[in-house]
Amino acid sequence: MISIFAEKTLPVTVGLNTLALMKTLNYIYRGCLLIVIFQLTLNTSTAETESMSQSSGFYTYTFRTGWNLISFPVLPSEPYIPTVFHDKLTPGDSLENSDAIMTFDPEVGEWQWAWLSEEFGWQGDLVEQELKRELGYWVFIPEIHSDSQSVTIYGLAEDSQNINRGTFEAGVHLIGSVWAGDLPLDDTGLEVAGLRASDGLFSSTPHIEPSSFEYVLGYDSKTGWYTLAWHDGRQWFGDFKQLSAGNGYLLYLSNELHWTHFPRPDQVDQGINLNKKSAVSMKQTVKKAIGEHKAPLSPPLPEEVKNLKDNNNTDMEEANK
Repeated sequence: MISIFAEKTLPVTVGLNTLALMKTLNYIYRGCLLIVIFQLTLNTSTAETESMSQSSGFYTYTFRTGWNLISFPVLPSEPYIPTVFHDKLTPGDSLENSDAIMTFDPEVGEWQWAWLSEEFGWQGDLVEQELKRELGYWVFIPEIHSDSQSVTIYGLAEDSQNINRGTFEAGVHLIGSVWAGDLPLDDTGLEVAGLRASDGLFSSTPHIEPSSFEYVLGYDSKTGWYTLAWHDGRQWFGDFKQLSAGNGYLLYLSNELHWTHFPRPDQVDQGINLNKKSAVSMKQTVKKAIGEHKAPLSPPLPEEVKNLKDNNNTDMEEANK
């Protein structure tokens, strides 16, 4: 049975002779996960015609023990961890024994944590920060907790047709996929933004030369391995061909990147010209690259990606051990 979550409902006393109602259901399948977006448009027949468009829905994660790299395709109007997750994760008596969430916010310039205490509820500096669709987040599930936890969140999807993601400095960035749908890498606007091309990778365990190569990393929580995608100047290659809804990614840059166009997936089909289409701008401060973390728990991010950055011809298989 499919359930539908609507942010607003219609009063039962509304007369249909004065109200035109249009409802659209958009189903986005990804494996066994389903996002249901309920778009409601109201047009009154009075002289003061108003239009309201709103997309609401839910998203279901499956968290494995260890590390999970996610983003938020839907968020409530108050996008804070206690509101989004409530008590849906498992508490513990310490950070190491609790389900926890971690991110690097480029606006704050440091790593932030939140963990669920058995006694005091959500703790940590990330609890006070708004969750952001454009960021990636690490979710940690300790071995003492159950594997394959199913967690559903509810909220609003991003409705902008196109987004200016801003300027990213050289280094490693934790990014979110933003949209409530999968966006092919060909349509992300990264090439237009100036993503540097690779000379090509020809091994199943590729050697990366960071001085001349920029790439996107995903993370497979089932295996604990990174997945890799790169562009050779003509097309994308690697383990994945799209930024998937609900997933987080690591964007490695050897130079500053001006990511001014990031279209909503359904707008790509409308033939958006990335060089001309205006975009809704996020904050335009330069996005800081990931810095050193000092938290008790260490996600696979800083050490492995730092190794990729610092060592030429790094073996991807060794980096993911």
